Amino acid sequence: MKRRIAIVNHKGGTCKTTTAVNLAAALAEQGKGVLLIDLDPQATATRWAGVGDGTPTAAHFILGDVRLPECAQASTLPGVQLIASSLKPLDDLENRLRSTIAGEKALEKAFKRDPVWEDYDYILIDCPPNIGRLSIAAMVAADEILVPVDARSPSLEAMTHLLGWISQDSSGEEIFNQGTYDTVREDLNADLGLCGILVCRCNERKRQERAVLEELRNDPRLGAFVFRTVIRENVDLSEAHGNREPITVYNPSSRGAEDYRALAAEVIAQEEEDGQG
Repeated sequence: MKRRIAIVNHKGGTCKTTTAVNLAAALAEQGKGVLLIDLDPQATATRWAGVGDGTPTAAHFILGDVRLPECAQASTLPGVQLIASSLKPLDDLENRLRSTIAGEKALEKAFKRDPVWEDYDYILIDCPPNIGRLSIAAMVAADEILVPVDARSPSLEAMTHLLGWISQDSSGEEIFNQGTYDTVREDLNADLGLCGILVCRCNERKRQERAVLEELRNDPRLGAFVFRTVIRENVDLSEAHGNREPITVYNPSSRGAEDYRALAAEVIAQEEEDGQG
C-alpha cells in the first residue's frame, strides 16, 4: 500500500517538522521506502536532514523543471530520501500558485507526471505553518493528513480551524462548523482521509497537558482519530535537530526514539486494519 501523508496544522510550534523528520526515519527503520518532501519555505526539515541550499527544490519538482529522481536526494536520515526546500523558490511558488488557475492541484499534477513516486511506500509532506496555497496543494495531492498538536500551547484552536468544530445554536442544537480539511474534501480531494491527530510535547503529570489529551480523546467527532502514541516532552528531540540526525540515530534509547517508533508502528498497523475492513 502506497501512502502520501501531509503533515499539517494552522500554526507553527506544533512539532510538525519534528514529526515529519522522525516519523520518516522510524518508518525507514522498519524497512519502508520513504520520501520526505519539504514544502515549508523555512526549510527546517531540509537543514535537519543535512541538505544544503542550491539543490533542486520541491518548487522545481512541482513546476516540472526537474524530474523526481533528479531532485530526490540522500539525507542524514538513514533510508530516507528528501526533496529539499529553500526560502525564495518556495515563496515564489506560493505566490505563483495564488495567481494560477487550479494552482492548488500543482503537486498532484507533478505526481502524475512522475509516477516513479510509486516506488516509495510512504511520501511524507512537511507543510508550512499555515494553510496557504502550498498546504492546500499538499492536501490535494495527499491520501491523508496527520495533524500534530502541542499539548503545552493553545494549538487546539488552530486545529479546529483545520478540522472543524461543533457548536450550538440559540436552541441548543449542535451545528458542525466546517474546517479546511472538509472544504478540501468537498471541493478538491474527496478521497482525503485523516491519518490521525498526534499529541506532542506532552507531560501527562501536568494537569493542563493531561486535560488537552483528555479533551481530544473524548471529542465526539475526532476522538477516534487521536493516536494512542503520545510524543512525550524530551530535550533529546531538540538536540537531535541541532546534530542533524533523527532521534532514532541521535539517541536510540531515548523516550523520543521510543515514541516515534511507536507512532511508526501505529501508522503501519493502520494498513492492516484497512485491509481487514
